Amino acid sequence: MLSSTVIAALVFAAHPAAVVDAHGYLNTPRSRNYVAYQDGKYWPPLATDPLIETEPQSASSGGSCGIISGRNYNQPMNALHELMKWNPQACYTPDQIIHVAVTLTAHHQGHFEFHACPISAQGQAPSDECFAQYPLTFVSETLSVYENRAPANLDPNYPQRAYVNNNDSDLHYKFKLPPNLVGEMVLLRWHYITANGGCMHVGYDEYNWPTGWARPNLGIERIMCNANYQNAEQFWNCAEIK
Repeated sequence: MLSSTVIAALVFAAHPAAVVDAHGYLNTPRSRNYVAYQDGKYWPPLATDPLIETEPQSASSGGSCGIISGRNYNQPMNALHELMKWNPQACYTPDQIIHVAVTLTAHHQGHFEFHACPISAQGQAPSDECFAQYPLTFVSETLSVYENRAPANLDPNYPQRAYVNNNDSDLHYKFKLPPNLVGEMVLLRWHYITANGGCMHVGYDEYNWPTGWARPNLGIERIMCNANYQNAEQFWNCAEIK
């Protein structure tokens, strides 16, 4: 007969914890932390299952691919606390225009950036220098048939940015991959730079904000954000692609 502890674990596995109101995650292609949230199981623990994630929206601390409560997604773990096998979520071609989607669970405005980095082995920590070599270029924002608002505009001064509407929680964009990006193991990084902190981002004053959008507070009393956004709240996710 199963113990009450095991029964409780099985019930909990069938009904995973709800995502609490926090920040956001990359859902298309699925980031490592979102895969862990969707595919992780409490019982039985198998090497083929990711270590379960209950807060996929909370990767706001260091690490190239984000850290959540000590879980560093530079090295995604399986349910046995071993390195998870490589699990690509999409296959693309160089220079391809791809669809990406982000779920926000709190509105902090700001903008997204996407970069890629080829790696040679699962668990290899990607460097910021590697990501900097492979920036994706913003093409357009895609609205659903139910949305009646202006989409984000291209920022010619910062073509890698996708600006965030202040009211939307389900965001879809088209980005163009770099022409020189190749590899069987590639990390696609979503980087969310928020605008709810105490600094103003370079370029926001010059951006052509779409009609109807609430602009972030651009008052002259705010200090400028530094080059690495270190004085702004940030989030990172990585998706495994090839």
